[in-house]
Amino acid sequence: QFHPKWELALQMLERAREAGLPFDWVVADSVYGRAVDLRAWLEKHGYAYALAIACTDAVCVQSPSGYLLAEAREIDAVLVKEQDWHRLSMSQGTKGPRMFDWAILPVVHQGGVDGCHWLLIRRCLDDPHEKTYYLVFAPPATTLQEMVSAIGARWHREEDLEATKDLGLDQ
Repeated sequence: QFHPKWELALQMLERAREAGLPFDWVVADSVYGRAVDLRAWLEKHGYAYALAIACTDAVCVQSPSGYLLAEAREIDAVLVKEQDWHRLSMSQGTKGPRMFDWAILPVVHQGGVDGCHWLLIRRCLDDPHEKTYYLVFAPPATTLQEMVSAIGARWHREEDLEATKDLGLDQ
């Protein structure tokens, strides 16, 4: 049994799929990122996702010395070195490319690293202490830029939703 908010999201995904609407990614905030059952459902149905998680959420990643199970922010502090950051644009904004630094680490999933599960970290250029963490599931060989672009595409959907609220279409 899913949380009512997740159930609605799943119904919308199913309706979109039944209607033949193409989409490659499911991207959402940390309310959805914490939902283990939702992530499992998305994986079972072949949906790539990038779901935000809280900095305090536990994640198990592959490190040079083996597996590390810790809070996302601790993994970041212990494992991510300056050379691990990649400056990439996540989308085009009104003032040009929306640039951030990104780091990626393989997540241990069902006892191993499978090349499909990742911890993605976004660091703000203006304030390097401002970070956002994502759990990502994507087909093998998906590039970091593809993951970042998927996250960036959500920004435009959020802008569209805000615009419809101004028109009274927020129900």
